[in-house]
This record gives sequence, C-alpha cells and structure tokens, in this order.
Amino acid sequence: MQLKVNKSLIGAFAVLVLITACEEEVKEKKVEAIKTKKVFTNSCEPNQVWTGEETISKNTVKRSGDFSSKMNKDVEFGMGLRKRCDEISKFPTKKIIVGLWINCPDSLLDAKIVVSADDEKGNIFWSGFPINKSVKKTNEWVYLEHTIDFPIALHPKNYISVYVWNPKKELFYVDDWKIEFSN
Repeated sequence: MQLKVNKSLIGAFAVLVLITACEEEVKEKKVEAIKTKKVFTNSCEPNQVWTGEETISKNTVKRSGDFSSKMNKDVEFGMGLRKRCDEISKFPTKKIIVGLWINCPDSLLDAKIVVSADDEKGNIFWSGFPINKSVKKTNEWVYLEHTIDFPIALHPKNYISVYVWNPKKELFYVDDWKIEFSN
C-alpha cells in the first residue's frame, strides 16, 4: 500500500511540476502589444509629395508659408495622403486622427474629409466627414479634426487614403495637414 501511495504522490508531483512549467512558459511568451503612432504632416509647400499636389499654389489665402491647397470649380478631389498599411506601421492601423486648417470664403455645402481603405479588389472602407459641421466662420482659418476608428482589420498590403472631396466644386482653401495613424 505504501508503494502505491508513493507512486501516486510522485505522479501527482510530476503533474504539478509540468503544470507549473507550462504556466511559466505561457507567462514568458505573453507579449504586451506595442502601441505605435506615425504622424504625417504637410504644410502645402512645394516638394511635399502627397496626392493632389496640383491643387497647391502660391495663394494670397494661406495659413503658413506661401502656399495652400485651393479647391474650386475645377477640383473635385483635393490633396491628400495615400499609403500602403505596411508603409505606415508593421502593426495594423486601428485609428486615424486627421487635422487640417480650412478657410472658406462662403459657407460650404457638401465638401468632405475622406478616409478610405482599399484592397486589391477595390474599396473596403469609406468614411466622409462633412466639413460644414465644423466650419462655421467664413474668411477665417478654422482647425478641423476628425477621428476614425477602423471597424475592420486591415491587411499590410491594403492602402489607406485621406483626402479632401469637393463634389459640388466649391471654393475653399486647405493648409497645414496632420494625419496620425495608431494601432
């Protein structure tokens, strides 16, 4: 009987040692997620290559420097940023904060700040933030900031685009962009 008890105790002890070792291994492999943030800025001065660079010109209406991006009857899609996800971060983007300055000679009807994501087949996410919800003063520079929390997981080869959309081809100016990506 004593022999059976000792074997049982030895077996129980071996199981306990194995469980403890497994718990330690799990603890060692448990890695806390690394938070990253990447910021892109553009003051609309020449040679800061983003999309819609043709909208940038030396304007009398500017917030900083000598240039701003002019939206008008000839421009439906304004300047913006287009990057592949793996060019932004090695971790999936989950949040974008878009900040920019806007000057409108008149009240805006339908211009938007757009954040979209595309895969190899086409658009998988689109969000348009109406500028007129934030710009209440005319002929003054107004800071606009909009946050997007992505409801989907983006693949490293997906593209993220942030740009101004001017479907009614209204007149306004944009300057001093800041786009922050985080996971």
